Amino acid sequence: MFVTVKLYDTDAAADAIKPAVGPDTTLVSFQNGVSGGDILSAAFGRERVIGGSSSIAARIAKPGVIEHTGTMAMLAIGEWDGLTTPRVQELYDACVKAGIDTTLSDHIDTVIWSKFIFLAAFSGITCTYRQSIGPIREDAEKRALFRAGLEETCAVARARGVSLPENLIDKRMQFTDGLPAEMYSSMYHDLMADKRLELAWLSGAVVDFGRELGIKTPAHQGFVDALAPYADGKP
Repeated sequence: MFVTVKLYDTDAAADAIKPAVGPDTTLVSFQNGVSGGDILSAAFGRERVIGGSSSIAARIAKPGVIEHTGTMAMLAIGEWDGLTTPRVQELYDACVKAGIDTTLSDHIDTVIWSKFIFLAAFSGITCTYRQSIGPIREDAEKRALFRAGLEETCAVARARGVSLPENLIDKRMQFTDGLPAEMYSSMYHDLMADKRLELAWLSGAVVDFGRELGIKTPAHQGFVDALAPYADGKP
């Protein structure tokens, strides 16, 4: 069972799907942030949950219509212990057969955090400046702020014991430089539509983790401060 709701709806979604979750059901979170898998594990048991990560730029153009706004469209799945079990192999095979660009990872926690490191900074800076990534990465000060956001979350991840490549920040910057100049974060589209933001689960989570670990996170604190008035959207 795929869980793809916004992070602030995860607890409610877990309650809603309880009647459909049986002893042989496997759940996977393809959400932003790093809390989805933990929330599902708390509700249903870690043994029923596998790790997942999705990378796509999309928005709801209108009810029932999803617009793919970028070039990337990938999934990654894996057991938490890295083993290739029949259930992850079966899911991987089904995704590949459907034409989905899918990776079967033996370090899914690393994949999830690598995405989070990028997305927290990407969402924070595109929303704070109301700009796409093109002009942000071409501006020296904004580029430096974006990189600082990456570095802060990377420091948090390592302090929490997540294994990450030594050159991850440079790789994330290279990835960012390869994105379409007109690309925004999905949170930006929510901001422009006066919808609730995932701020507390992205930059807000980085700040919270940093506070717990004694790691300073001024870039993400700045994003939180700038966007807090819009976090709940408009009724």
